[in-house]
Amino acid sequence: TALASEPADTDEFLVSDAGTLKRIDYSLIKGGGKVLQLLTATTTTRVNVATTTYTDIGLSLAITPSATSSKIFALWKISANMDSGRGYGSKLLRDTTAVFTSQSGLFSVASQTNSFRLHGTFMHLDSPSSTSEITYKVQCATYGSGQVDFQESDNSDLMLMEIGA
Repeated sequence: TALASEPADTDEFLVSDAGTLKRIDYSLIKGGGKVLQLLTATTTTRVNVATTTYTDIGLSLAITPSATSSKIFALWKISANMDSGRGYGSKLLRDTTAVFTSQSGLFSVASQTNSFRLHGTFMHLDSPSSTSEITYKVQCATYGSGQVDFQESDNSDLMLMEIGA
């Protein structure tokens, strides 16, 4: 008979090993590495940051992993406008815990006379070991004097993928 739903990890199957029947748990034969969820968030709200302290830029997203063994792949794009001598870095928080921090001057503008728009892309593979709802939040900090305008002329995006183990 065909299975009506996916077996539980502890369900057993009989397999033939050179004519000898053996039991094997489903958890040992099921495929891993599959994308189980894909969530996205976008913000267009302009935020001005003029501090080397990491500050919320209005980009966050909640996800509830389906298993404690799942990984969460986070990918985010930051839109920033800045004058010469400025730069910024990014931080990713899982609830209140920082799980990724870039260099604060990772994206910076050399001495020019104009304002520049820079899109920075960041990624992190996290292992939250939880099946409770988790909120991932992006923060940014400036490098150099003056302010950086986030989402001034373009949106910033956050994507979360749950990857099955």
